[in-house]
Amino acid sequence: MSQPQAAIVPAAGAFALYALIKVKSDLPSVVARCCDIASLCQEITDFQPNSHLKAAVSFSHLFVPY
Repeated sequence: MSQPQAAIVPAAGAFALYALIKVKSDLPSVVARCCDIASLCQEITDFQPNSHLKAAVSFSHLFVPY
């Protein structure tokens, strides 16, 4: 039987930043803002083509969508 991957939150460094956030309310707003991350990365890449900027957003199995 497959199991969900345990949380992996590496330490922040010179080339990476990680955030672990506990959402307590206003889930639709949180989801909407997370969706904005991809367009923000693209916008930055347009101005800084050699930045190699990447982003990933994930939610644990405990996150219950609205």
